[in-house]
Amino acid sequence: MCDARNEAAVARLRKRKDRGDKPFAVMVADAVTAARLARLDADQLRTLQTAARPIVIAPFGQEYDLAPAVAPGLGDVGILLPYAPLHLELLSGECAQMALVATSGNLAGEPLCFTNQDAAERLAGIVDAFVFHDRDIHLPMEDSVFLANAQVTIPSRRSRGYAPLPVALSQPATVPILAVGGELKNTFCLAHGSWAHISGHIGDMGTLASQEAFDRAVTQLLNFQRQRPEKVVCDLHPNYSTVSWAERFAASHDIELTQVQHHVAHAYSLLAEHSCLDPAVVVSVDGTGYGTDGTLFGAGKSWIFAEHSGSAVRTCRLSAWSVATARCAIPGGSHWGLPTIGAWTGLQRKSALKSGRSQANRPNWNW
Repeated sequence: MCDARNEAAVARLRKRKDRGDKPFAVMVADAVTAARLARLDADQLRTLQTAARPIVIAPFGQEYDLAPAVAPGLGDVGILLPYAPLHLELLSGECAQMALVATSGNLAGEPLCFTNQDAAERLAGIVDAFVFHDRDIHLPMEDSVFLANAQVTIPSRRSRGYAPLPVALSQPATVPILAVGGELKNTFCLAHGSWAHISGHIGDMGTLASQEAFDRAVTQLLNFQRQRPEKVVCDLHPNYSTVSWAERFAASHDIELTQVQHHVAHAYSLLAEHSCLDPAVVVSVDGTGYGTDGTLFGAGKSWIFAEHSGSAVRTCRLSAWSVATARCAIPGGSHWGLPTIGAWTGLQRKSALKSGRSQANRPNWNW
């Protein structure tokens, strides 16, 4: 933590954490102070004050006066309220009007330090002082995050205060299933009976520390739920750490392993979120994912269309330019509200039509 109005202190913390230009979250004493720093409506203020105490990211308020290094180049700030007795002490009395940068205790790209010894060893080069507790942390958990603007408030990261509380399934799982998640910003999920238990935020899986944290979190959740999966689900990418873990886990427990294409997994999650069991078309506008043909899907801002029809899924990949001609290229495309060729300039229409005719950008439906 440091004074969020002290540019030198914030810049020093940013450098020590090797945080680049990623914004910091800021903790304030109460909702009144929060409403001065960020534009929050009544619903967003209620979200901020719930027992979960999430970070709410919202546009700068009229009285925003924090150091430029808090959110460099941005017009939004992440605000949260105290959720531990120590926080209340720090933001009381003469410090009640302060704003404190509240960033997680970890090295860049690594999971949280949650033991006193681990923090002392790994964070000594970052902080000027430690405050230790005599009670151990058994389940480390990142902050939950909500995105807010004048129209909506939506969850961006479901973690402290929400995970691993279960999500109801519209159709019960036939067997206990463990889905190990992606390689970046990882979370995993255990589905059994009528519930899906989604883990807290693990983070990027590129380090040994992250992989050990993942393995520890999976073991904790399985033991807590007294479940042993009969099926493991993972990505298609052969170089993902999560895929390697799933292959080892399935082999050691002699259970079924199922691999799902990255963007199709996104589509399934949306269908599950909205309890949609009927045939549907889902557009996955996402980053890259290992494709069913061994190439990267999603590169060059392409759009992935997944059509779900009960027992089967077929996918189609279109480049950004090809989307302009999607009304002609995809069955039923005229009903999807996609951009029409008439909305483009002459040069854009010519480029889009040329791109749409090329073999590389023709819709390739795969059953």
